[in-house]
Amino acid sequence: FVLGTSPVFFALGISVSKLIKYKAFNFISAGVIAVFAIISLNGAMGLLGSAHTLQNYWKAITGNIANTQIKSAAVVSGFQEATIIVKNNGYTSDVTTLKVDVPVRLKIITDNVYSCSRSFTVPGLNISKVLPATGEEIIEFTPTKTGRLAYSCSMGMYTGSFEVVK
Repeated sequence: FVLGTSPVFFALGISVSKLIKYKAFNFISAGVIAVFAIISLNGAMGLLGSAHTLQNYWKAITGNIANTQIKSAAVVSGFQEATIIVKNNGYTSDVTTLKVDVPVRLKIITDNVYSCSRSFTVPGLNISKVLPATGEEIIEFTPTKTGRLAYSCSMGMYTGSFEVVK
């Protein structure tokens, strides 16, 4: 890895040493660093299960949250059943709400997925699972408190959530 990236970093170092004398370069560099910081913090907020992520703010600004229909999980054989379809660019779920203290059987379906969305986590329940590229996984859990139950990829790039109600 080091040998392969050395020429790139060597060229980058020479370029920066030539460009640093221009004042505009300093401002552009500061802007790029700020953007990277915001992206990193956003990923961390997603991994913590926070509702305060850029994706959620974007949904609120564009009105996508208001258009979301509430779909409760059906209870079959004592389990709430929900399905999440995993794609290379995120998650889609057939339900939006779960009932508190009722066991959940979550079916996660992948079909030719090779992005970080295969690494599925539910931070609030300490669930972490690496999904197969193609296949189905079943995760069973019981939500014990009301509120938002977030899930994401292990990098926090792709997120989703259930609302747990009484």
